[in-house]
Amino acid sequence: MLKKIFVFIFVFWLLNIVYAGTTGKIAGIVIDKATGTPLAGVNIVVQSTGLGAASGTDGYYFINNIPPGSYVLEVSYLGYNNLKIENVKVSVDQTTELNIQLTEQVMDLNETITVVAKRPMIRKDATSQRAIIEGNLITDVLPVSSVHDVLSLQSGVVTDRHGNIHIRGGRTGEITYLVDGVYVKDPFDNSLGGNVDVEAIQEVEMISGTFNAEYGNALSGIINIVTKEGSPVFKYKFQYESPMLNESPYHRPDWLLHTDLVKGLSPQEKEKYRDLVRQEDGSSAYRFVSVTDSKYAPEKTLLNVLGRFNSSISGPIPFLKKAYFFVAGTFRNEDSYLPFGFTLDRIVSGKLSYRPIPMLKFQVNYDWSNRWYQSYSHTYKYWRYMEKLGQGSYPIWADFKNRLTFQLTHTVSKSTFYNINISRIYNFAKRGIEERHVVYDPKTGELISSDYLKRGYYQGAQGNFRNGDDRYWYRTRSTTYAVAGAITSQINRYHLVKTGFEIRRHEIFRHRIGMPPRGRLEFFDEKPVEFSAYVQDKIELSISF
Repeated sequence: MLKKIFVFIFVFWLLNIVYAGTTGKIAGIVIDKATGTPLAGVNIVVQSTGLGAASGTDGYYFINNIPPGSYVLEVSYLGYNNLKIENVKVSVDQTTELNIQLTEQVMDLNETITVVAKRPMIRKDATSQRAIIEGNLITDVLPVSSVHDVLSLQSGVVTDRHGNIHIRGGRTGEITYLVDGVYVKDPFDNSLGGNVDVEAIQEVEMISGTFNAEYGNALSGIINIVTKEGSPVFKYKFQYESPMLNESPYHRPDWLLHTDLVKGLSPQEKEKYRDLVRQEDGSSAYRFVSVTDSKYAPEKTLLNVLGRFNSSISGPIPFLKKAYFFVAGTFRNEDSYLPFGFTLDRIVSGKLSYRPIPMLKFQVNYDWSNRWYQSYSHTYKYWRYMEKLGQGSYPIWADFKNRLTFQLTHTVSKSTFYNINISRIYNFAKRGIEERHVVYDPKTGELISSDYLKRGYYQGAQGNFRNGDDRYWYRTRSTTYAVAGAITSQINRYHLVKTGFEIRRHEIFRHRIGMPPRGRLEFFDEKPVEFSAYVQDKIELSISF
């Protein structure tokens, strides 16, 4: 009998698996404005969501499972004026405290009073350092084109020369990334696995200390991204922008000679500020070549135009009631501001949501990205000249990501709801010089031969410069399968309880070769499994007039 009870409890727990938060809550007390008496049975409805609640005998109400965003609340009660509250902000894992005062109706005029909610200066339930960035701020105000750009603008965040994010001085692998409650970390280096178009972001939450129990495997920060859902009416957006309209001063040969500090020097003093590597006629060996004019065009640039094209479209799905879609995409060709380097981004993010009945919602998310790039290295400033002479080249980096997620959300009662989530995340990255050949043993990964050229050096006042080829070649691939979910219950006015676990299975392949004389080798193919469980209770005692 004890064994059967144990199995029943375990299976029940398994069916209510838990994952990170993607919704928030509105709670407060409703009173008579004139007397201060709590009002019971007041209807509070979140407009256009189908969510709502009625106040209890003490005037207290709460509405759970609200996606982040800005909402309008409609409040109605027999014998009182209807009330409409606009601009009510809801954030992930946070309680928006909204106390309501109703005015008794003198005459039956069906009058509705409209007020605008104000966001409190202090979040009473914020027990950690959080930064919340809303989607409309990201797309309409901030000068950003990626999730990393958004994060780099936050306090406590720095970006290294490779573009990696560091929070509170921690390493880039100490950050946990979640998209719609699902962990999207590349298991090889704990970087962001999968990509999300900025137009598809509803809200970004950055937690930089004292994490809840539901957030595991993180030391310096949590990045929680919630994506947009489709709308009942068709909406679309298209924009083009480019930072390349003004020429970079670093793209000139002998660029230091054009600076104000050097212009006034004598010809003899100017000599040491000239580019170090010279052609036979004495001119600088440096030549800037845009990616649209390089050997990578048009195969990789596709559309030989510099800039960033971004678009999105959302609306109802034809012939299927209460089903909506949202799709956003980015096409970006951009040269580096530095002497060479470029970024070619292609990103598509989409979401389908279907609510057959008010208490049940199905959701499918898909993200796809393809990125080719060269990061600037000062030591290889003259690599195009060296390549022309057959004396060296420079590598190109590439990464390809996609994420597919299926999610079920079921509202059991006004106080309890659960989520079930199944996902697959794929990441592939490579580095190498495409014209060079690398031959290796397929069983051990050991280098047999390659036509990589030996590296040489030029030493000058501006540092050292290299000819020859880059020293490293690698291929990294990972696939993660995960089952996750959430059960959340407001068991009484003061306690919001979560409990559950998550299982992730990884397939990780890594092959990295250091060209002679480096002689370094990484070669492995592993399939680790992760398991985690937690129970947490959020206690809220502060809601009162």
